[in-house]
Amino acid sequence: MTQPDSSSHQHAQLVERMMKKQAALGLRVSFVFLVLLIGLPLFNLYCPQLAATPVFGFTLTWLILAVLFFPITWLLSIYFVRESEKIESEAAAFAHQTLEPGATTLDSSMDLEKEVDR
Repeated sequence: MTQPDSSSHQHAQLVERMMKKQAALGLRVSFVFLVLLIGLPLFNLYCPQLAATPVFGFTLTWLILAVLFFPITWLLSIYFVRESEKIESEAAAFAHQTLEPGATTLDSSMDLEKEVDR
């Protein structure tokens, strides 16, 4: 059996860290979306007078549901894509840095620890 070398171990750690960051981002965005999705019916249930308040010719409920919900979803999507790309570019830059011939295993390990701590 062959022992995996240090660089493949570092690569595995980097991939694991990137996946954890992506998962955390997905959970945050999903949480906000679910709060909005579940919160509107609860808002109607517990604050019916406020939900029926007219705003720009709509009740507040319809303003949120028919006018604002779609743009909010788009904003969440844009945020998710930008943050995902940022995570991936940071990981790619770190991977490129560790593949440079001048980088030592010790330097790469220290950089990886800094990346993991972020």
